[in-house]
Amino acid sequence: MRKQWLRAGALAVCLAFSVPAAAYAREEGQASGEEQEAGLRAAMDRTAGLTSFDWSGDVSARYSIRGLTMTVGQQTRFQASQAGTADMTALRRDVVSALGAEEETVSFYTGGCYYGEDYGFPMKNQMDPDAALSAMNGFFLTRMGGGLCDVLAADFSAPAVTEEGEYAVYTYVADAGLLAELSAEEEEQYSVFALQFYVSPDGYVSREKMEVRFSGTEGDQPYELITYIDNRINSSGEEVSISLPSTDGYREWN
Repeated sequence: MRKQWLRAGALAVCLAFSVPAAAYAREEGQASGEEQEAGLRAAMDRTAGLTSFDWSGDVSARYSIRGLTMTVGQQTRFQASQAGTADMTALRRDVVSALGAEEETVSFYTGGCYYGEDYGFPMKNQMDPDAALSAMNGFFLTRMGGGLCDVLAADFSAPAVTEEGEYAVYTYVADAGLLAELSAEEEEQYSVFALQFYVSPDGYVSREKMEVRFSGTEGDQPYELITYIDNRINSSGEEVSISLPSTDGYREWN
């Protein structure tokens, strides 16, 4: 699971989450007790259990090599209604921007079928609604539910818990030991791996952030890759109205 986060974060491609901010939250935040962690777990379960939701995501990756820096961005909107049921409808739009150009991809689910261009052409495939949700979810971590707390606990110390306005903010920051372990497992050298979860007064995880930084060599050239992810849930707990594209032109694919 850890490698999936790192690789997906690096490839997916800024969030207002700096290294000093992460360190400050770690040093100054009130240590999280079992009761507070239970609150985060409950919020994750409640958020993952939504049958109607509307997530927005912003991802940015900055790649520096040979004195040049390239930034790749991705904006995602993921909506679902009656999630996990036979009547589910879902829509995901991604816009990737790089070098002054943009490319949009669209996938959706309706009538028991998934529609997308995963193989380079408009395809239609019969699919279980839960399988479709998993395939479309991408990098929205809280969709995993409270089990994510167990995954985090395997690698991170207890999160620091701070308040930001009306939100309780849980911050996980990889310590030197974890960064060294990650660097030993991979070809890259990791310097930052941090996550934040914002729990709203109504008990939902309304925002999640992630930052990953690592460096390495490509040939004989050193490089650095910095990836930021900032996901937000819109109107948690409310019904979502989805306008689906036409299904015309999609070919059966099994």
